[in-house]
Amino acid sequence: MLNYDKNKEFNFFVENWDFKMLEKKIKADCDYFDENAILYYVSFLFNIGKRQKAFKELIKYNLKDKFDLIKGGLNFLEENVKFEDCKPFQDIEYKGIIYTINCLHKLIKSKELSAEWIFNSFNECISSGDKILKAYYIATVLDYCFENINIFKDIMLIELDIKINFLNELYYFNTEGSRRYLNLFIMKCTEIRNMQKSFIKKPKVAIGFLGMLRGDWKTNLTHLIRNISEKYEADYFVASWDTISYFPGMNTGVMNWTHRLLSSEFNRKFQCPKEIADKTLFHRYFPRVYKELSYSYEGKNINKKDIYQINNKIKTVSLENQKYLSLHFVAGEYTYYLSNKLFGLMEEYEKINNFKYDYVFLIRIDSQIDSKEFDKKIDLNDIDGNTLIELHGIGGSMIVSKREIAKIYTDLIGYYNVLNKYCSIENPHRTIPYYLSINGIKRIEKPCIRISNTYALRGIRFPNVKLQLKQDLDALNDLFPLEKLNAFKTFFDNIYAYYSSDCSSLVKKYIVPFIAGPEDSDCKKRKNNFASELVKLELPYRVGKSIINIYKHKRYKLLLTPYIIFKITKTYKSEFNDYIKQINYEPCTKLKPIEICTDYNQALEVKNSFTYKLGEKLLKAQNSWYKFGYIRLFFEICNLKK
Repeated sequence: MLNYDKNKEFNFFVENWDFKMLEKKIKADCDYFDENAILYYVSFLFNIGKRQKAFKELIKYNLKDKFDLIKGGLNFLEENVKFEDCKPFQDIEYKGIIYTINCLHKLIKSKELSAEWIFNSFNECISSGDKILKAYYIATVLDYCFENINIFKDIMLIELDIKINFLNELYYFNTEGSRRYLNLFIMKCTEIRNMQKSFIKKPKVAIGFLGMLRGDWKTNLTHLIRNISEKYEADYFVASWDTISYFPGMNTGVMNWTHRLLSSEFNRKFQCPKEIADKTLFHRYFPRVYKELSYSYEGKNINKKDIYQINNKIKTVSLENQKYLSLHFVAGEYTYYLSNKLFGLMEEYEKINNFKYDYVFLIRIDSQIDSKEFDKKIDLNDIDGNTLIELHGIGGSMIVSKREIAKIYTDLIGYYNVLNKYCSIENPHRTIPYYLSINGIKRIEKPCIRISNTYALRGIRFPNVKLQLKQDLDALNDLFPLEKLNAFKTFFDNIYAYYSSDCSSLVKKYIVPFIAGPEDSDCKKRKNNFASELVKLELPYRVGKSIINIYKHKRYKLLLTPYIIFKITKTYKSEFNDYIKQINYEPCTKLKPIEICTDYNQALEVKNSFTYKLGEKLLKAQNSWYKFGYIRLFFEICNLKK
């Protein structure tokens, strides 16, 4: 075998997917009539499916007896390209791939290559090959398709689940060649989708508002519509949940949670200590307060009439059951679901009125428009037929585009099972660029909408965490001076003075007490020190604690003990069933055994406490025949006290 000094040069062409130039360079060495160089070139031809040309070269150089050697000349089935160190193919795999590549060249030559054949062949045969083989196949196919507009149109129309293997390789190769071909792919899609481009004098615009009704949502939505109406005549559609969020919980991905969850007026007036503002430090120094703020506080019974009354251009409102959806989607997927729902509402309205919108906006209900930036950055006639503009950064769930591009975007949730194999669909910041790229759509960021410090935050209610704050501050006596501790307390006093802390009328929804913060790389893995907290959530401890509180404050209610225990048990069973459904959908949220937790010994102390033992006795009495167990319970409680 010829010892090539040109490996770097050849690897450059492979890296750039320039296989035509690579073939020319390899062929040029045959001019020196070196037998190894000729066999190397013939082997290259054979391995890329050009068998007839390979045989002609053998005959041309009178090397027919060397046919058995050519398989080892250049191996496209190896992960790394090593031109000087080649190994023979596995016979079955080799024959199938070579047959497919050979058919590819015949179909290209006869101009009979079809989009269906491209993807079926790739899925059945080529996808099992090595990186270089797949690169060669993709580059060869796309070169042909770029020159044949009709077959490229067919490629764009084929369902995503059929072509995603092919496009996934193109997206994730991450070489100079793959990036170049991906850009060419998007450019060609742009060319085709813009063929019908025309200037629209008075465009029909649909605005879809999605997401949680948060705090003072009425004022916020009123301002949103007013700001948009100044620039566009639009129809409005709303898809939200059937609850109002008065405090959303610490499930925001922003490190400075006070900036996101408290109003701009408050943030300007009161400076937040970094130990509180930074979510990682806050979780470390104030674990009890952090846990309490990890609940969301929600109102119920949203009336659609309240939404319709805001503006007569609101055409359709859909309110979803968030509790049900939370069992089927993780947080990032809510956006996709509501986007899909909104587009469905628009389509129904279009069908009834026999027209189609030209442009579609999707905007969060709790967001706020930066009017100057909005006017400067968004001109509808500058948006072509293949561009999607994100109004709040990568994967920010707020977009504007022509109708057909918005249709592709909102269909994302329909491909959940397909996409979940290739990317983490619950993370919009990664999924959206991926999904748009493999659909050949250009994505542009033009931030002009924000979701922090909005009008909605003026209506939040801050939970009462005074007890938890006192406990955390007591634990910090040795870490911080008194002046610093007073600054912490003063900041929360300012919050209570600014916001109503009475959340007693709201539903307290369990969100993230045992999950690490979103800033952690393994945020879905349960923490290792939750055993004692989990034991306190068990039914015996709940029952024991409730009865003890009644005994301390309202002893006359002890007469209702069977009914009280029945209500606690019913709530516990409902929560447990929700937990079972959740881990069936998302197994990684299953709690670890408490035996492996660092606070296991503390958990045993809780299990052996009077509260827990009392709960066990009460449950035993509750389950006894006709509740006769309560007669014995009095004497057992006396023994427990001892």
